[in-house]
Amino acid sequence: MAEIAYCSIVARNYLAQSKTLAQSIRFHHPKARIFIALADTAPAEFLAEPQDFEWVLLENLGIPDLKSFCFKYTCIELSTAIKPFFLKHLFDQKGIEQVVYLDPDILVLRPLLPVEEALDLAPIVLTPHLTEPLKDVAGPTELDVLRAGVYNLGFLGLTHSESTQHFLQWWATKLYEGCQIDLDRGMHVDQRWIDLVPAYFPETEILRHPGLNIAYWNLRNRPLDQTEGKWFVGVAPAYFFHFSGFDPNQPDVISRHFHPQEIIDTPALRTLHNSYAELLKAHGYNRYITNPSGFGSFDNGEIIPRRLRLEYREMSPSERNRFGDPFDTESEGSLYQWWQAGSGPNAPYSRRYTWLENHHDLGKTDLSTHGSTIKRPLTSVKKLAARLLWPVFYRQTQFNCLSLEEMGDLRREIAQLKRQIRELNQP
Repeated sequence: MAEIAYCSIVARNYLAQSKTLAQSIRFHHPKARIFIALADTAPAEFLAEPQDFEWVLLENLGIPDLKSFCFKYTCIELSTAIKPFFLKHLFDQKGIEQVVYLDPDILVLRPLLPVEEALDLAPIVLTPHLTEPLKDVAGPTELDVLRAGVYNLGFLGLTHSESTQHFLQWWATKLYEGCQIDLDRGMHVDQRWIDLVPAYFPETEILRHPGLNIAYWNLRNRPLDQTEGKWFVGVAPAYFFHFSGFDPNQPDVISRHFHPQEIIDTPALRTLHNSYAELLKAHGYNRYITNPSGFGSFDNGEIIPRRLRLEYREMSPSERNRFGDPFDTESEGSLYQWWQAGSGPNAPYSRRYTWLENHHDLGKTDLSTHGSTIKRPLTSVKKLAARLLWPVFYRQTQFNCLSLEEMGDLRREIAQLKRQIRELNQP
């Protein structure tokens, strides 16, 4: 049996999660090598802190046109887009034969024996979000899971082989341009592509053990319990818990992605959440979580609007290349200057943004007071658009890491705007 390495990917605001994950891996696998890829800029003082893992930096992953790659993705998208490049690096440059990827917000609860056994038999090992029909309709539905992808990529096991290399090359090609949160186009970062993997790579092993990848989306079917310090799902051993959307400052909330946000109602789950919250805080959660992404702003410190990222990644490679370094603000003909001049294909974005900023407090009349036969003037529609869309544009410029919850809020606001404009134009 080959010695299995473990790895994860973080931005600078998730260092507490990576420390906690590494500690839990080390406790159950004392001899394992642990690698953390930093999907962010790497200040010397940040890397100088002693860690119980080995850093792997973006510039060492062999990603073509790296600055352009980092500019077109938000930090969540970037952290998932580099995954196949990172795993290939571990095989090619670090001499790893077997590797397990775990998201940084995972806690290992006991040695991962089912994973080790599967990796000795299969080159690719996956875990589904769900392994049986949901027992109730509260929280995420099966349709929600299908939108996000059948398999949860918070876990991935690989054994080095020709098949694995083909898989990583194929996946890297897809994620180089297609690692967005864009449900309308059938994309949810790196996950939706993996729905194809069992068909493309028939040696793939799918692990259905209920103690693997326990999380808010399957918790209703996996009752958690603790006996003599050991964690179980029913009578089956619990191997790792995925704390997706967890806030240690609100440990009673299952997940910020859980709608409506459900409060923990079982003693065992409350014990686990409280323990994980204490670990995160002990590893500096409140200090690190506010670290901004190094790729969240131009080189002059100005925040990069999400809309500009979207426009940039819709450009062809040749269109992007003419701007050179997309983070540069000083060079003549830079992307920044092009944007400031309002040269975009969808009309002057900076002017549209300024107009929204100046008019978002207008148009506050109650639409229900207007009869359906009255057609309001275009200026009123503009004011209504400003009122509804200003929060959207404001959040997009302030936060470059939108959660699924925030993306859902944006979609609902835009849908509401469309409905109200249609009503205004009815005869």
